[in-house]
Amino acid sequence: MESDTEHYDRQDTNSWMYRRFELISKLDPLFYENYNLGGQYLMVVKDDLVGADQLMRRGLEFYPEDVSLNWHMGFLWAYEMRDTKKAYPFFATVSNKPNRPAMFDNMFARLKAEVFGARDAYEFALESWRKLPIDSPLKQRLEVNLYSLKAEIDLACLNENKIGCEKMDFEGKPYLNEKGVWKSSKPLIKTRLNFREKKS
Repeated sequence: MESDTEHYDRQDTNSWMYRRFELISKLDPLFYENYNLGGQYLMVVKDDLVGADQLMRRGLEFYPEDVSLNWHMGFLWAYEMRDTKKAYPFFATVSNKPNRPAMFDNMFARLKAEVFGARDAYEFALESWRKLPIDSPLKQRLEVNLYSLKAEIDLACLNENKIGCEKMDFEGKPYLNEKGVWKSSKPLIKTRLNFREKKS
């Protein structure tokens, strides 16, 4: 997985990384980590959303009640594909599991109302990031996304002079205030953790 971190722009299942994960699934159909980590890798690092969907969907044939696979499939459809109807059944499966993420219930309530925001995407990504090994390339990529997404949330709050805004970035460093405008000390990327603006 560390050998290829370039994005895959086409909407098909022809990326070579997807083909590797697909082959592993045929050689060892019960190899859970292939579906769980491979699906996340395709979604977050490669931006291969079609491949991620196909791989995790295959995993759900063997592990239909798995919290992580359903959780990530729900995220893929709700935030990356922006299709709440297709996301709902996956999140609904997670909703009745005692080991669901702590912030899930609030997020699921928002999904049912079709209200999404940057903070929801941030909380989801943060939950996933915390569970990954420290040397994982997936964790490193998520960290870049998390930094930019948190800065986007915080700087919007600070520059709109709202109350209770956070003044520290994802790395625990203070944001900069230059002539009344709050900025990040690092360049930000356009996050691929897509989200809808909240409805007013």
